[in-house]
Amino acid sequence: MLAWDRGDSDEPHMTGFAHVFVFDRRTYAALIKLHLNERWAILDERRNSHDCKVVERTRQMEVFLKRAYEEPARTDGFRVLVDRLWPRGKKKADLRLNAWVKEFAPSTELRKWFDHDPKRWLEFCKRYKAELRNPEAKKAIADTVHAAQKYSAITLIYAAKDTEHNEAVVLRNLFKRKARA
Repeated sequence: MLAWDRGDSDEPHMTGFAHVFVFDRRTYAALIKLHLNERWAILDERRNSHDCKVVERTRQMEVFLKRAYEEPARTDGFRVLVDRLWPRGKKKADLRLNAWVKEFAPSTELRKWFDHDPKRWLEFCKRYKAELRNPEAKKAIADTVHAAQKYSAITLIYAAKDTEHNEAVVLRNLFKRKARA
């Protein structure tokens, strides 16, 4: 099988965000002899035929979680601090952040109530998700995902010692859904 995409060149190739037409060898051999405009006309008219299927290819943006006290890596991609408070003892240059977005951090009241108590985790998740439904938080998440589009990953940076019970764990699923949309 060979892939053909509507790119700038006449050569077959694949891209991250495009419809890719998959042909068997007979169809490809016939298409290669035609002029570029004629090829696209045939592709448009045969888009749903039995020997040509459309495959949606999208680059999946990965969402990672990392403590602020861990060293930044090149694979982190777009780094976002998700805490409302700056991590103790860390300099801005050490964190190498692309953004610090306080709008989707938990409110001070919720953060103090939770106090990283694992017994309160489920209730914290419920209350935090309710906070994230407000328009400012939704816009901040959408803007962050949009700003990170040229990266292959978003890393949510947090300062909490507990790696399983913190706001970044809740945010990861929201970011994954936004990145897919």
